[in-house]
Amino acid sequence: MGISGLIPLLREAQRPGHVKEFAGQTVGVDSYIWLYKGAFACASDLALGQPTTKYVSFFMARAHMLRHHGVEPLFVFDGGPLPSKLVTELERQRNRTERRQAAITLWNQQKRKQAFEMFQRCVEVTPLMAKAVIEQLKLEGFRYIVAPYEADAQLAYLDAHGLISAAISEDSDLIVFGCRNIIFKLDQYGEAVVFDRKRMFDAKAVDIQGWSSAQVRRMCILSGCDYVNSVPGVGLKKAHRYVARSHDLPAAVALMRADKLPVPEGYEADVVRADLTFVYQRVYDPRTKAMACVSSSSPSPSSSSVSGGREAEGTPRVPLEDMPFIGPALDPHIAHGIALADLDPVSHLPFDTLKPPQPSTSSTSSTSSLPPAVALLPAKPVPKSAPVGRVRNLQSFWKSPKPSTAVASRPSRAQQQPVDAAAAADPNEVCVKFRNNDQSSELVSTTQQSRFFSATKPPAAVAKDENEDESQPQSLASTQVVEDPGAAAAVADSPLPLPTTHLPAVAESQCSTVVEDSSATSDTVIPAARPHGTGDAHAISLFGQFIGSYPASWNIKHCRCFCCRRRSY
Repeated sequence: MGISGLIPLLREAQRPGHVKEFAGQTVGVDSYIWLYKGAFACASDLALGQPTTKYVSFFMARAHMLRHHGVEPLFVFDGGPLPSKLVTELERQRNRTERRQAAITLWNQQKRKQAFEMFQRCVEVTPLMAKAVIEQLKLEGFRYIVAPYEADAQLAYLDAHGLISAAISEDSDLIVFGCRNIIFKLDQYGEAVVFDRKRMFDAKAVDIQGWSSAQVRRMCILSGCDYVNSVPGVGLKKAHRYVARSHDLPAAVALMRADKLPVPEGYEADVVRADLTFVYQRVYDPRTKAMACVSSSSPSPSSSSVSGGREAEGTPRVPLEDMPFIGPALDPHIAHGIALADLDPVSHLPFDTLKPPQPSTSSTSSTSSLPPAVALLPAKPVPKSAPVGRVRNLQSFWKSPKPSTAVASRPSRAQQQPVDAAAAADPNEVCVKFRNNDQSSELVSTTQQSRFFSATKPPAAVAKDENEDESQPQSLASTQVVEDPGAAAAVADSPLPLPTTHLPAVAESQCSTVVEDSSATSDTVIPAARPHGTGDAHAISLFGQFIGSYPASWNIKHCRCFCCRRRSY
């Protein structure tokens, strides 16, 4: 799109800016630029014929941003195909078709990321998409114009007659048309690069001091544009040398032939036709509501100081009826209907009579409503809709869906592990796990009756010594008196079965204590006797009674639960 390399070549005429610099002024917008950017986000939906309005939302977000900064936008949309651009459009359409087929192939191969990138490269904006955006612009009071052919020529005409102060675009053709202020690379926050035509002739890459706009236009035409291709090996700098040594385009082409460049036959006529298209392309005049040419009137007073203006110096004077490539002349009522988006700019028929294919919203497998290329896609299952009248509440939201009858449900962990029926029936039972001291080191579990939370009568209280401190918890070991120290050591060293300890019913995953035996090779995991949420004094008392029944050779390090891990016993 536009002249390749022209914007970097004229970097001296550009500066960072913000759209708020044009607050209180009317700024024209090349609307198809925003339409293409918005279509990139929903490229796959557009290519597959699925209904989407993402491009409308993107477009309106940018429109609101301009209005937020006090800028009054005037949106200009492309119209029908221009005959001078027919070769370029056919080549682009062929490339889009090839990329579309490649994207569908990738989509069928389940390579969705590569397919989406290829869909973005074959995005095509249609007049129906522009109509959808225009309807939203009408609702919110924005102004718009649909050009009979090219939007960049329409913007140049509005700028020449002072109807807009600047143009927002990414097309460098606006420089060739002679726009005064062009806003490039506009982002969602209003930051942009502002092109000032008055500083264009200060370029350092090429010497164009004293050049007219016609000479700059010829240089761009010889380097290649949308209306004619360039000779192989000829870019902007080489085209600058040929234009500097000639007075018109046929003379520049003759110099190229003298340098033995591969100039095709009839190239002189092609470049002259491109020059005439830049000068005499047909546009719409909103004041007279009729057709006009880009340079049919003198430039506006504000642009007369620019060197060269938008004059047709060196361009042959040809009657308009002898230039069908600039676009056929349209009747005033047709041109006005196109400008108001009441008529399709291609068929010149009302949009109401057009019946675009409506994709099915219930299933993507219906290929009757999709384009022919999309019929190659595999069918997708139709999602089941919720029953009519079903009320969704919080409980139904969190409730797990019922498993399908075709797929066996996986048993839970509780079903996989055998559970003692007697232990499961009593909620006051607790499971204690420990490892054997033999070579197998098996993890053995046993159930214990809780002493503190069971409904049974607790054992009789043990008489306490009068000198004993009441603040110290009484342990179960205090009831056992061992007179022989040797026997006590033998008892401590011998592998004893797990003593019967009364514990509260606490889940193992919630609270457990790591106990290390000096004679064992593995840790013994014992659930702590402290239920979560109880007081610290009560927990210490329970824990002291719990650990008192185990041999002294066991080294209790710490408790793993969140409540007790800060304490060390």
